[in-house]
Amino acid sequence: MTEPRWNTSLSQAASIIEEHLGHRPNTATLFRHAQKGRLAHRRFGRRILTSREAVLALIESFNAPKPAPTARPEPRADVQQAGAEAAERIARSEG
Repeated sequence: MTEPRWNTSLSQAASIIEEHLGHRPNTATLFRHAQKGRLAHRRFGRRILTSREAVLALIESFNAPKPAPTARPEPRADVQQAGAEAAERIARSEG
């Protein structure tokens, strides 16, 4: 596999995304994706460059299926009992 060409600025990457998704993200958004490792990039001094391939991979990750939500665990019985007892005490003290 050949090394990608790191010749795309974040502003140019925003234009590529606009071509594919119909909206242009702010360059700060792309910077955050780069910092969190979602967008492959290289730093050259103060410049951050990415590749067209990396931008297209980021777009694909947007369209990737999300994992199914996990079921919430059932509340513990002792916590439920304590809550019921507290509600009873409050009801008795108010009435």
